[in-house]
Amino acid sequence: MLLSHINPFYPSFFSPSGYNPYRTAVGFGWSSCIFTPFGHNWYSKFLPKHFPTSNLKDSTLKMLLDQTAFATGINALYLSYSTIAHGGTLDDAKVKVKKDLWSVLKANWYLWPAVQMFTFTLVPIPLQLPVMNIAVLFWSCYLAVIGNKERTQQVHNTMLTQSPLLASIPDDSFQDYKSFKKQTTTAQVPRPSH
Repeated sequence: MLLSHINPFYPSFFSPSGYNPYRTAVGFGWSSCIFTPFGHNWYSKFLPKHFPTSNLKDSTLKMLLDQTAFATGINALYLSYSTIAHGGTLDDAKVKVKKDLWSVLKANWYLWPAVQMFTFTLVPIPLQLPVMNIAVLFWSCYLAVIGNKERTQQVHNTMLTQSPLLASIPDDSFQDYKSFKKQTTTAQVPRPSH
């Protein structure tokens, strides 16, 4: 359970907008008050009660149930919580979930089925939640980026419009740079022959 409490500090340090103590507090609130109770009851009580063995059938059923019911609910809850905790309304949260939940679930399905099949099949039940919390450290970074994407973009746009140096550069200069960058990244660089 310690990892779930370290978790809020980790993504905040690697945020594109820099460290933000409020975001750490929001992450700590999510981890301590919402995810930990849900995760503990789901992974340590509900799933072992209904699928008590670690055979391939039970492990597959646990993973499928988790990746449909639990993943959808917990990720929608996180997107809602993150939006409201950062000043959004319930309507904003609904829009955020509608806009981002599908992409979050698709990314979720790249990571979690493999982690869970490994965990449900090979790790003893008392150690499954700590093992999954290791993967949650990385998953939380991804969710923090998605959850704060619009806010990070707003900060970036504000910096661009309020910077005296950047404001003095004509808009077409950025277009020239983008065109130059595109040309240089797509150009074929000859390789020396041996």
